[in-house]
This record gives sequence, C-alpha cells and structure tokens, in this order.
Amino acid sequence: MTALQENQSGGTPRFAGGLYLITGGTPVPPGINPNSHKRLERGTAYKPPLYRNLAARLRYNPCVTARREVSGVLSDGMFDHDDLTLLAVSGESFAGARSLSVSDAETVLQQDPAVVDARGRLVLPAFIDSHAHVLGAARYLLEIDAHEATNTDELIDLIRSSSHFSADFVTAGLLNANPWTAEERGRIHEALDAAFPDRAVIVKSIEHHSAWLNVRAWEQMRVGEQAIAAGVADDELRKMRKTGHIHGGLYEALSESLYNTYTLEERRRTLAQFLDTLPALGVGGVHALVGYGTDRAADIRVTMEVAAGRDDLDLQVWPRTRDIALVRDLGLPRIGGCILLDGAIGARTAALSEPYLDDPENRGVLYFTDEEFRAFAEECAAVDLQLCVHAIGDAAIEQGLKAYEHLSRNHDLHTLRPRIDHFCMGTPQQCARAAALGVASGIQPAFDHFWGGEDGAYSPVLGIRALTSNPLRTAITAGMVVGGGSDAPITPLDPRLGIHAACNHTNRQESLHFDEAVSLFTEGSAAVGKEREMKGRLAAGYQADFIVMPRETDGRNIQQMPVLTTVHRGRVVHEE
Repeated sequence: MTALQENQSGGTPRFAGGLYLITGGTPVPPGINPNSHKRLERGTAYKPPLYRNLAARLRYNPCVTARREVSGVLSDGMFDHDDLTLLAVSGESFAGARSLSVSDAETVLQQDPAVVDARGRLVLPAFIDSHAHVLGAARYLLEIDAHEATNTDELIDLIRSSSHFSADFVTAGLLNANPWTAEERGRIHEALDAAFPDRAVIVKSIEHHSAWLNVRAWEQMRVGEQAIAAGVADDELRKMRKTGHIHGGLYEALSESLYNTYTLEERRRTLAQFLDTLPALGVGGVHALVGYGTDRAADIRVTMEVAAGRDDLDLQVWPRTRDIALVRDLGLPRIGGCILLDGAIGARTAALSEPYLDDPENRGVLYFTDEEFRAFAEECAAVDLQLCVHAIGDAAIEQGLKAYEHLSRNHDLHTLRPRIDHFCMGTPQQCARAAALGVASGIQPAFDHFWGGEDGAYSPVLGIRALTSNPLRTAITAGMVVGGGSDAPITPLDPRLGIHAACNHTNRQESLHFDEAVSLFTEGSAAVGKEREMKGRLAAGYQADFIVMPRETDGRNIQQMPVLTTVHRGRVVHEE
C-alpha cells in the first residue's frame, strides 16, 4: 500500500517511506484557544489564531443544513445602491433591483416571506478569495500550528504539549520566526535536537518556503540524497546542514515527499471540514490552488470531487502543475495558481533586483531561466490556458512580465488574462506594464498587515523597500485587474481581515477606501478568475451570492463584525 492509497486499517500509526502517516479515525484539530480572536489593530500584542479549534469554530460559525430559497433581499444599506432597494432573486441569479418607499417595503415583506429583510443592515456581494491553498490550510487539522510561538522555548513547549506530538514523525508549521532576532532563529535547530533527540521533528516557516529539521528528521527524510537529486551545491548543503534550516529547491523537494504522506481520504475529509467553516465568514467562492506531492493529479482530482459536491460555495480549481496534457484531460481552462518564479521574503528566496539588507550577497532565487519560463508560457497560451504564477520579488515579477510581453505579440492577453500573483515588490512601472498588457494579479493585503511597515518583519530584511511593498493603491491606479486573496494557510482565509488590511495599509498612500477594498474581494477576484460578468456584483444577471452584516461595518472594524447571513446561488447557507 502506498502513501496515496486509501487506508482501511483503522487509526493505527504506520510508516510509509520512512514518514509517519495519520490514518483512519477523526483528525484532531490543533488546540488553539477559540477565544483568542481579539483586536487586529497594529501595535497590539495580538497573535492571530490562524486555525482555531475546529469544533469551536463550527459552534461559533454555525452553517445552515437546510438550504432555504430566497426571492430577494431588501435593504437601505445595499452595496453600490442608494436608498431603500429591493434586489430580486430568480433561481440562482439576481433578477433586478428597484427603489421602494417605506410603505411599499412593508407590503413586499408581508406578501413574500422569502425576501430577506436586511433593513438597517449592510448587504455586500459574497466574498471571493482569489488565492488560497485550501488543502494546505485543511492539512493543519492534522499538524501542529506553531504560529503562536514568539521564541524558541515557546516553540518547544508548543510542540511538546500538542495532541499531535504522539506521531512518530512530528510536523509543525506556520512558524513566524521573521520578527525574531538572528540569534533566536539560530537557536531553533539546536533546541529541536536537544528537546527531541529520539523523534523526527520538522517545523515549517509561515511563508512555506523554508523549514527547520532536527537531526533525526534530517536522517529520516534522507536530506543528503534529495539534495543531490535537486542539484544543491555542496557548500550550500553544508550551510543548511549546520543550521538545520532548508530552503529553495531542496525545501520544495522535501515538501513533496512529506506531502505524499497525506492520504487521499485525509485530504477529502479535512478539506470538507475546512470548507464547512467558510460560509460563516461570508465566503462564496475560492480560487483553490492545488497539486502537491509527486502525484499532482491525485491532489487535483480530490479537490474537483469535493468541489462538485458543495452547494454552499464555489471552488475554482487551479492545478499547480506544468503538465498541460493533464490539465486538458481534466477539462480545466487554467493552469498554475502557484507555480513558483521565486521564493519568499522571510526565506530570503524572493528574487530581488537589489540584495537583501541583512544578507548583502543574496538577491534571492529564480526557479526558471527567462527562456524556460517564456517557453512554458507560450505552450499554455497556444492552447488558451490561463496561466497563473507566483512572484514576490521585483526580479521575479520582471521575468514574468517579459515573458508575457513576448506573448502579447501573438496573443490577446486582455482576453487570456494571465496572472502574476502576489506582486509584493512590484514597482509603479511594473504595475503600469501589467495593466497595459492585461496581466492580472491575486494579491494579499494581509501580508502587509502582519509583516509590513517600519516595525514589521519586512523592515530588517528589505529596509526602505518594506514601505513600498504590497502596492495596492499603485496597482489599482495603474488600472491592473486585481483581486483579493489570503494565500491560506499563510494568512487566514477570512476576507474580512483582508479588507481591513487593505483599508489600513501601513503605507497610507497604498491604502484603499472601504468600497474599493470590498470590490477587491468581490468584483476584483471575479475578474481575476475571468468571471467578471457573472459574479461579484449585486446586479441583474449575476449569481445570487450575498451576505448581510451589521450596518456599522466599515474598514476600521469589519474584521470584528459577524456575518449574519450568507446566501449562495439564491439559498441561505449560513445564518446567525
């Protein structure tokens, strides 16, 4: 039986390829305090609960099991509409909107109880997350969530006290060591060895582009052999061996090996449980970036199966593979989602035009040559596949833009709409070129919230460049097609947080108004996914997806405000 075959043997721990598998039974969620969801204003000691205890989340975010059909929504606080408005629903679509007097509104509600009475409340289009690794986020129901650790000692205590510590191979993730001192980060490897000499432990960083391994994990994962296969230079491997900190292509290779131990049944079960929590967050759609492990097709097919069975939200599946034939066989019109042009800032692998401030010899990593990526982009365009790639640094963005500029000679990119997601270090000139080409981007405002600004984790790594990172206003002003995303599990899949972060950018010149930030996570994300004419707006002909929130909701407090009602395709899927 391989790591990707179904397990029918119950809940007994076993090994496959030297890595521990959790099989059978119900996954135990990470033990995060569900009451720790506090204020998100910068400058506080807030530590975000990325994935709180699942049972507690389901109690806090109850989902409706019986899908009640609605015939419309009535509100004097409807997004993009003035006055008291009745927005009619016919089947799964909006039928039209009209203004009403107060007396007429009362008559409508008396005659038609299927109309949602949202007077005195705010009605918004349902949110769409344009960039989320849903299976990666779901996997944290089976792993240790290390994001709350603020130093090495806390990390060790958190690992030891976790219910997942009983595994023979211990996997933790979401470690945000970026704000730690270099000395404290340097202690991680030695601390893991000292605390766990007889158990393999790997701790993945929050940006998912690097990890720390103790000696036992290094040996058990045969890192030396995988380094040779990945073409890692001897001196670079020695450096990583000394620190226990792997990154770049070696990290990607080890991640694939580790992901293989995530069985198909575990993927189905945890993904369903994770998606169950999203309607209560106002989420009506997600661009699901999947395709990890050595069998990418298995990952993609599992997600497509789960997506086909949902009636409470839409998943737009983005296959993370370079196998064009596979994507065409699956009948998908898109490819990529998170094919890496470079790495991440925290791992010092984002490709920059100027060196890292704290590593003057390092400008990051490009995973393609210019010729390789241009050839791949041409192959995708030749069969009309919308291509999406990951680019954090300005050098990686430049590589993507140059390839797309070459494509534009023979293809209409405004129709094809290729994507360069993240665009974190994009310059004003690059934003303007992307807009002119028709290149879109799924961007993550929460990156700035957690790591931006003069006092954020970007600052000691990037210096003054941290202030111009995540250029939201610049991109929109340039005319780029942009949508809001979370990059979950890197930041929480909660568009309310993304909207708050966009409205409160650490560089005030890059902040958005509330209506712009809402549009980023609604109409913008729909446009990025080539669904602008059918989703993301409260207008006739659009899919009847909307949410109801308290009237006082705005950019200062939306992350704290509950979603009172969520309607998807004309049916209530969440209700407080």
